[in-house]
Amino acid sequence: LIAWKMLLASSTRLLNHIINRNINISTQWSRRFSTVSDEVKPAYGYCAHLVKQSDYESYLWISQLPKEIRPPLLAIRAFNVETANIASQIKSKDAGVASVRFEWWRTCISSVFRQNPPKHPVAIALAHSLLDHGLQRYPFKRIIDARERDALDTQPPLTIDDLEKYAEDTATQTIYLQLSAAGVKNRDADHAASHLGRACGLVSLLRGSSHHSASRRCYIPVELLAENGVSQDEVYTGVSTEGIKNAALKVASRALGHLDECRRVHDKVPKEATPMLLHAVFCEHYLEALEKADFDIFDPKVASNPVHPIKRTLALKYHLLKGTY
Repeated sequence: LIAWKMLLASSTRLLNHIINRNINISTQWSRRFSTVSDEVKPAYGYCAHLVKQSDYESYLWISQLPKEIRPPLLAIRAFNVETANIASQIKSKDAGVASVRFEWWRTCISSVFRQNPPKHPVAIALAHSLLDHGLQRYPFKRIIDARERDALDTQPPLTIDDLEKYAEDTATQTIYLQLSAAGVKNRDADHAASHLGRACGLVSLLRGSSHHSASRRCYIPVELLAENGVSQDEVYTGVSTEGIKNAALKVASRALGHLDECRRVHDKVPKEATPMLLHAVFCEHYLEALEKADFDIFDPKVASNPVHPIKRTLALKYHLLKGTY
């Protein structure tokens, strides 16, 4: 019990440090939210800064949308960043500390849905978003549970289906929340979101390969490593071999298949849902760049900036104008 309390105190201090480090920046960003009340503007400001810093493509996408929908989307994306970063923020790699952090977020979400959030800007922003947007609790639970399983089990997924399941439990759930924020309740939109989330999740894991290998993490499934005669230690070197490229091709092909299926049902998806599916643009850009780089997942240019920033912005504007994704 004493050890558990010490872990909880340590985790709380870490959370407070992260919040306080960005509080001045949050105040600066808060002036941009003319559609929300003054008392929650700093919370949304924190979310905006966090998303811009850690998930710039989502920040860029949100900035192209109408002002009234931006706050809940920033809160959702900030929650995604917070839970995704837990494992990397715990320097000791202590499983107990990680579990405490994830449990804190479970309790936090419960409090958010009771409109009694803790004094954390993301929690405050989410609670405020619930007042006007029909966010569901279940996707938050699936995201937290999946992130915790991933943090505690550092072995590669056994199969590509296992990898895809992780994408479904994280990226797809985030897109479901985006649809809820936009007030979309439609089976075809959910179908598109399910496939887009799996595509985005697989792409995100491929893009993070250099970071993962530096931390001795490998998300290339064991079945693909064995099929191509690649060891985990080879992946940890951060240098692409033919075997690694062939394995990456298989994962990228699966992602492309989901992206194609997402777009196949476009005509059935209500127009108010299409802006919530614009991460398809980023998936396409990355997969095209990866192919041009001969599926070298460790190419830094492909991972960090697969297309020119102007082209990326223009692509978003084009799809918003055409009502496509």
